[in-house]
Amino acid sequence: MQKRTGIVTETLETYAQRGVFRAFSCISRSKTEVRYRMQWHKDRFFDLTFDPARRALRFEAVLPKAPAHLYKDFKHFVAERQSDQLPAHRRIDPQKVRISCSRKKGNISLLFRPKEGEVEYAVRKLIDLVHQVYQVFLRDGLYYEYMIETFEVDRDQLS
Repeated sequence: MQKRTGIVTETLETYAQRGVFRAFSCISRSKTEVRYRMQWHKDRFFDLTFDPARRALRFEAVLPKAPAHLYKDFKHFVAERQSDQLPAHRRIDPQKVRISCSRKKGNISLLFRPKEGEVEYAVRKLIDLVHQVYQVFLRDGLYYEYMIETFEVDRDQLS
């Protein structure tokens, strides 16, 4: 299990060293989980929890205060990332990782459950997916009001 945790930590540190995150740290460790925090899109702080025994990566509140219609579209967007319609290098292989979404108190979270030996793959695909959420999903024009209200984005930056 420590090996899995080491893989997650090293992979996330690689992103931090490349400047993908503006800040990154391991904020807590226990016998059952490791929590990481990174400053990233819209200068928000994101929390990622790894449970090595369950091989579970949970990205908390990827989208905060999300309305129900956005959640429905989000789940569809995530499902499309595993579609054979995407080229293999862009797709999240469902044979390597199981993905689920949840919405609690309006906050949308992602859970990745990689198969044995696929932890690094899952971390990389999770980071890529969250990046796509902010660069593709939210930018398709349907969620301008959500972005303005939630992230205090200037309307002129969205055009």
